[in-house]
Amino acid sequence: MMSPVHMPSRSVRLQKGLTLVELMVAVAINLVLVLAATLLYLNTRSTQKMVDEKSAVSETGQFALALLGRELTLAGFFPTENSDPAGGGLVNASGLGLKSFDGEAGQLIRNGQLFGAYAHGLMGCDREMFSAKTHKCEKHSDAAAAGSDSLAVAYFTYDAMGLSTGLRADCARADVANDNTVAPNSLRAGATSGKGPAGLGVQPAAPLLVVNHYFLRPTTLTREGGGTVQSLALACRGNGSANGQDMVTTELVQGVEQLVLTYGVRDPSEGVKGTAPHRYITADEVSKLKPMSFGDQALDGWQQVLAVRVCVVVRSTEATARGESIVDCEGNAMSLNDGGRLQRFERVFSLKNRQGVSTALSGG
Repeated sequence: MMSPVHMPSRSVRLQKGLTLVELMVAVAINLVLVLAATLLYLNTRSTQKMVDEKSAVSETGQFALALLGRELTLAGFFPTENSDPAGGGLVNASGLGLKSFDGEAGQLIRNGQLFGAYAHGLMGCDREMFSAKTHKCEKHSDAAAAGSDSLAVAYFTYDAMGLSTGLRADCARADVANDNTVAPNSLRAGATSGKGPAGLGVQPAAPLLVVNHYFLRPTTLTREGGGTVQSLALACRGNGSANGQDMVTTELVQGVEQLVLTYGVRDPSEGVKGTAPHRYITADEVSKLKPMSFGDQALDGWQQVLAVRVCVVVRSTEATARGESIVDCEGNAMSLNDGGRLQRFERVFSLKNRQGVSTALSGG
């Protein structure tokens, strides 16, 4: 008997391999899919980076304005009436406590204890730096900051609270009671029961003067992927750290490329009755204003300032806006060669201690 012939099974007959052409097509399709996914990821990451940088620039600009605005609303503040004790060269000739910033600062200036620049709580420099040594406007020592304005703000405080909560600290968080160079605060702090100068937790014998300078100075920004970018930073120095003629400088906000300040002044036709700024002018123009009559006194230029318009231009660290330009604080086109994003921020802050016919205008 013949043995039966074994036929191959169906599964065996259907098995076969890929040709080289089919394999190459499959690889090419996979490469296209991987490339598409990579491009999608990179585009998404780039978009997210732009959004993050734009958000960071916005936050930086708003923070810079809020910081300067807080100081401007305090400019020329005097805490309470009749807060100076008699004697010690801290009061006027009649022995009565002086009742205004102008009166108090004027007495200190006449006694040779305070620089004249702080007579009214506010002074600005037009395209110049407010010097920590001469306490006058001088040319910027850093060429990169040339063209930017600077500001000096002063106010009195009767605060005895901690440096993190009260007004006792300058912009660098240093206790102004230690100052014996810019203002005679070490004398004004007085003594408590023979235990030495009054410190935190004890009210000073007389209101202490806080003096802060705000300006731009060069700084270096570090990018995410490595490398650095040269920029400017909003910086300050305060009298709490004054030692001799040296005031310690502290960086507050990096990436501030421009700082322009203009000052809203009273309308001469309305005199001291007017509470709205008549026009906005530069610091140099404020200093040249004609005196304004106020009873038996004459208000100088800085006493006529009711508000300050603050304009800053802030940049991003990363290159997310190549070729884009903006209109800067002086109305000119502005762009960055390194691809950084620019944004302009502007706000007007009222000098609350100069509004209307207030005690801030009496004395001096």
